Amino acid sequence: MVQRIRCRVLAQFPAEKKIRRRIKGTLRWKHMFVTRRERNEAIDLEAGNVAALYTLGDPYIKRLGQFAEKASQPPDDEASDADQSEKAERANRSPPPRRHRRRGGGRTDGSDPNRRNG
Repeated sequence: MVQRIRCRVLAQFPAEKKIRRRIKGTLRWKHMFVTRRERNEAIDLEAGNVAALYTLGDPYIKRLGQFAEKASQPPDDEASDADQSEKAERANRSPPPRRHRRRGGGRTDGSDPNRRNG
């Protein structure tokens, strides 16, 4: 199974090809990526995750082990019971009153900022 997943991910690498095209009417060239195969989500997701980690910074990266450990633990029964009771309470509440949208806008003194004097 793992071998099959690796093969699928590795097969996505040649999905795009970098080509050079000339800009019409000029002597300039433009680099573009042309899709040769339909899918390359795994690579895009991995690159996006790495970019997000670097955006969050070193303190977050150093605590990744703690986050993974916390995520791997089963949820507390007390917390899940509290969540369920809170969801039930929200479902039994009446919806908030509807607010009417205020129409119009602009000035209340009757003057028009676009009208010239004189």
